[in-house]
Amino acid sequence: MEKLKKIGIIEGIALVTIFMINELLLNVPKVFFHSVGTATPINIIYISIIIIFICIFLYKLFKPFENMDILDVSEALGGKFLKIVIGILFIGLFAIASATTLRNFSEILKSIYLPKTPLLVLSISFLICSIILNKAGFKTITLTNVLIVPIVLINILIMFAFAIPMFNPSNLLPILGNGIEPTFFSGLSNIYAFNGISILFFLMPFFDKKEDFKKVNIIGIIISSLLLILSITSLLLVFNLTIIKEESLSMYWLIRMIGFGRFFQRIDSMFILLWIMSALSYLAVNLFLIIHIFKKLTKLNKIKIWEYLFSIIILLVSLIPQSLSDIIFTSRLVYKYYVLILVFGLSFIILILANFRKKHIGEKYD
Repeated sequence: MEKLKKIGIIEGIALVTIFMINELLLNVPKVFFHSVGTATPINIIYISIIIIFICIFLYKLFKPFENMDILDVSEALGGKFLKIVIGILFIGLFAIASATTLRNFSEILKSIYLPKTPLLVLSISFLICSIILNKAGFKTITLTNVLIVPIVLINILIMFAFAIPMFNPSNLLPILGNGIEPTFFSGLSNIYAFNGISILFFLMPFFDKKEDFKKVNIIGIIISSLLLILSITSLLLVFNLTIIKEESLSMYWLIRMIGFGRFFQRIDSMFILLWIMSALSYLAVNLFLIIHIFKKLTKLNKIKIWEYLFSIIILLVSLIPQSLSDIIFTSRLVYKYYVLILVFGLSFIILILANFRKKHIGEKYD
């Protein structure tokens, strides 16, 4: 295997956060409001607390396996067969996430600003940018994230502050939304909104110190949780619940309503620019992870065309849905349960079994 380039805490946090930002700007708000209604802020806080403990647990599970990711642990536990199965499943996860984002992003951008531009042209343009970033190397991708993430975070904080005069507290009623059961029990499935932790299963080898991996886990999730809470609460306080359920890009419409006096209007164009940067960075990270996993499975490190081949696959998958409603269905059901089963189920089971085997059998893992 080619030697991995190490990253720092800030770069790791940016990688985790970019996954969360992407989900936030697309359909996560809509999915949450459909499932738990006006109790969405409570549900997010509840899930955020759980996910923080899950990330701490994840660090403890990886701690005995220094410089190993989920593929290495899978191979140590179940041989090359298990490693290949897990690798293919994660490639599928990141490919579906990329294709869904690419299609959703292209559709919305086309409908808002570029109605005469063919969808295929927009999609290919974004993929070309992702390929260029990957050709430049992983260090370039991480540095790009470090530049983009703070700007997007500041933008959302400003949005929240200037949306306060439009807040209508009555929109929070009833507090428990659709009831206690959807909010705290069936609503627990909304934990998939934190699917950004999927990247954590591959980050351990990129850190010189295991403690850095722990800090990235916790800090990245806390930032993402606060971001999600602020944004979703703002949406609920400004818009009627029915409107939020129907709009595909409610965050955009909220930004569009905000004005900064006479001299600053239509700041939604700045929001779209930041969204483009965020989406491109997200696609680049996903493409890197897909190629990284594939190389670990096949040992084919010297071939230089993987960016193009996997980009074509992502493009073809993105063209499968017939409409935005099909994309939303894919996100709400197919992708959601894919994440729950693979990220929050199978991967943790493998790590738990590997820890049990090492502790009770005393087997060494290299």
